[in-house]
Amino acid sequence: MKNRKKRILALFNLILFTFVGYAAAEGVANKLIAGIKQNQVWPLASELIFDLDLSQAYAIQRSLVESKLPGDRICGFKAALTTKPAQERFGLQDAASGVLLDSMRRTGRTDIVLTQFHRPMMELEVAFVVDKKIVHPLEDIAALKSHIRSALPAIEIPDLRFAEMEKVSGVDIIAANTVASAFISGNESPGVGHDFSQLKVTLYRDSEIIKEGSGSEFTGDPWRVTLKLVNQMLEQGWEIKPGSILLSGAMGGLIPAQAGFYEARFEGLGSIQFTIR
Repeated sequence: MKNRKKRILALFNLILFTFVGYAAAEGVANKLIAGIKQNQVWPLASELIFDLDLSQAYAIQRSLVESKLPGDRICGFKAALTTKPAQERFGLQDAASGVLLDSMRRTGRTDIVLTQFHRPMMELEVAFVVDKKIVHPLEDIAALKSHIRSALPAIEIPDLRFAEMEKVSGVDIIAANTVASAFISGNESPGVGHDFSQLKVTLYRDSEIIKEGSGSEFTGDPWRVTLKLVNQMLEQGWEIKPGSILLSGAMGGLIPAQAGFYEARFEGLGSIQFTIR
């Protein structure tokens, strides 16, 4: 009886979303946009749409991103929740993906202003730059490497704007475009032949080590995570153009963003210096 009720509810939800899904996605996206503009917390998409699933969450994400175009421009894509513990924590079976915009990108020795965020965090990441347009799903890492021109160090600054993190699920994170808010990109280096699973990274604040990580902390390695990211984004209907930046997920977990002068050193890949104030 319980299983039958679940099937009926799932069918009802599918029919409901088929008819009003786009309007619902747009409505939820507008609430998320309002939160960003007013520097307020985000509502949970899972509390606004009954039994929210992955396809619906990505529909909300697309509506959220497209609402910012053409005033902004897509500059790449990001992987999120790339480790099994993170996926289990948020009820996902796989990594999540999101869209990066030009307005999110910082370069050089930049300043990050805390008052522009609600609950900013930091992630140490390896990024890749696309060389050739990717149109069809890629079969393996070798195929991915043939489309990559360079690697670079990166710091992502996701903003956890949710009021109650204990209630947040994976679909909420996906709907909020994987909480993408800002990222700092370093200088490009060839790097296509590197084994980034062995890469060591160290983050300093005011000359003191506050975080260390390595590529081995990924589910697999940065290349494998990026391959999955590319195929997920193609499945969602996005174009992956030359010059697109691909963030491959956090090494060493999330770090609260606090005021100070930072240097992130990526062994054999370069470093990034920035200030948070």
